[in-house]
Amino acid sequence: MINASTEYPSGFNGNRIKSLESISLLSYIQAKETEQMNRSFIASMKNHSSIRSGDWNLVTNNDHSDEPWELYNFSDDRCDVHNVASQLPEITEQLHNRWMQWARDVNAIPFPENR
Repeated sequence: MINASTEYPSGFNGNRIKSLESISLLSYIQAKETEQMNRSFIASMKNHSSIRSGDWNLVTNNDHSDEPWELYNFSDDRCDVHNVASQLPEITEQLHNRWMQWARDVNAIPFPENR
C-alpha cells in the first residue's frame, strides 16, 4: 500500500477492520535488501491455505476438513512434489499451530458457516 498512496480502512459497514500485519516487500523486490527475511508468509483463499517459514511450506487444499496438511522443503523441492509431513511431524505441528493462531487473530476461524 506504500506505492499505492492509500491508507488502510479502519472499518466497513460499522465493523472495525483489524489492520494488516505486514511489511513492505518493495526493498526486496528492488534488491536493496540482501538478508533473508525472518518472517512467515501466511495465505488463505477460500479453503486453500498455506504458511511458508524459512525453507518450509505447509499447505492444504481444504482447511475446513480434518485431512492432514502437507509439508514441503522449499530448498529441496521447489515444486511441492515430496510431502514430508509424516517424516517431520514436529515441524508440521509447529507450522499448523502458527497458522491456526493467525487464523484466530484475523477472525478467519471459526469459519463463517460455523459462526
